[in-house]
Amino acid sequence: NDDLKASLERFWDVEELLPCIPNTTSLLDQDLEEHFKRHTKIADDGRFIVRIPLWGELNQLGDSMEQAQRRLLSLERRLARHKHTYEDYRKFIREYLELRHMTPVLPHELNKVRYVILHLCVVKPDSTTTMLRVVFDASAKSTTGVSLNDLQAIGPVIQPDLLHVWLHFRMQTVVVTADIAKMYRQVWVAEPDTWMQCILWRDDTTCSAQMYRLCSVTYGEASSSYLVCRVLYEVGEEIRSSIQEIADAIQRSFYVDNLSMGAATKAIKMLGLAWCPTADTFQLIIEDAFHTPVNTLTKRGLVSRITKLYDPVGILQPVIITAKIIMQDLWRDNLKLYERIKDVFGARIRQTRWWTDSQVVLAWIRSDNTKSSSQDSSSDEST
Repeated sequence: NDDLKASLERFWDVEELLPCIPNTTSLLDQDLEEHFKRHTKIADDGRFIVRIPLWGELNQLGDSMEQAQRRLLSLERRLARHKHTYEDYRKFIREYLELRHMTPVLPHELNKVRYVILHLCVVKPDSTTTMLRVVFDASAKSTTGVSLNDLQAIGPVIQPDLLHVWLHFRMQTVVVTADIAKMYRQVWVAEPDTWMQCILWRDDTTCSAQMYRLCSVTYGEASSSYLVCRVLYEVGEEIRSSIQEIADAIQRSFYVDNLSMGAATKAIKMLGLAWCPTADTFQLIIEDAFHTPVNTLTKRGLVSRITKLYDPVGILQPVIITAKIIMQDLWRDNLKLYERIKDVFGARIRQTRWWTDSQVVLAWIRSDNTKSSSQDSSSDEST
């Protein structure tokens, strides 16, 4: 119920305009900016090398090796039941090694290891590029009850919010959709900090587990999003004096690694919506769970699905408003959370579902009296 409450609050807050707050920077943000400028360097290969910002001391970390060993054995047992997934996992780790994004820890270096990060896999069947993704868990507590993420500074938001990226996208007659391949792993971590982001792995279960240290910024760590977004912003600063337009695009049009979400399909998932470049329209894509048979839906189930409709720009209001009216009527009828909804709601829900499958909105909203041709381009890389 707490999850449902939080989901409801986010659903209603989407339409709230944030108050105009002066552009001020906290002392912590200023410290992080100074930390970034003082410690960031450029490697021989042209990539940035960063230091991980910590607000705590590393000696607060306890032992994390035993937990990592248990989790590795558990992971191996689970993967053994899914051979194709296991092989994909192995390929992922092998690529990590081949790209030098991680390196083996030698026996005489084991005393340098400060923290062992747990890892697991997430399978996304609907992904067109990366069905399996290895997830790193730096929030796992060590024996002192402190995790690596507990010590890391999260950092301020560097990029514009999703609403601004969306609106800016709709104002352009020529658009490009792309993302940065392996964005986090394009940024190196300084060698002293790699000892706090180690992992256990073995390609063959008949061999002993090997310790590795991750040499690039790692997703799953508290500071990682700030670091890679700050590096991307710095790229814009580096080229601003020579190519101002490109610098503006880098600093204004990215949402994390996405200049726009792209895929080699007719409808491109563009920051939460499906963008069809041939028709230049947006369409709302709803997860299959929203289409649960009406006669099996409970009040809680329906509300939970409605709150997953995300429309910060307001281009799909016929769907959103209808869904909100249905929610209000559910409360007016005093239905209990786990009570099945009444038949009278059936037709209205089916109509709303039809709208979610058919509602399209023109993507370009700018008025221009001059004749021009519209071009679009898309590119997608897995991260």
